[in-house]
Amino acid sequence: FIVKALRLLKPGGLAAFVTSHGTMDKADSTARETIAKSADLIAAIRLPEGSFRAGAGTDVVVDILFFRKRKAGEPEGDVSWLDLEEIRPATEEEGAIRVNRWFARHPAFVLGAHALRRGIYGPDETYTCLPNDGEDIDA
Repeated sequence: FIVKALRLLKPGGLAAFVTSHGTMDKADSTARETIAKSADLIAAIRLPEGSFRAGAGTDVVVDILFFRKRKAGEPEGDVSWLDLEEIRPATEEEGAIRVNRWFARHPAFVLGAHALRRGIYGPDETYTCLPNDGEDIDA
């Protein structure tokens, strides 16, 4: 969807997308690489699980991504956001936490705490972003 929408954007134009954290955190960077061929990531904000519970009925971790479509011949911007970075090594109790490098390098744009949660279908751990204690995300 993001790639198709960016095709419609005029060169130099800005676009914002609301998507699950999988767009930025998926181990396979193919989708991010495709996006980066025509647009630069300007900023990203990660919202904790439950942020869209009331409005959309989902507890998924949500990212708001801001892109600028490059003009013809304009050089590619910073592409460090194409990769993941380990922000917490594995322990005996939990696995490592790996997130998109953009969020690892811009922790103020993560409006919660990175964490792992046991999946409902087995022992595998899945990434989540927990709301900060006492913080009203709606405010």
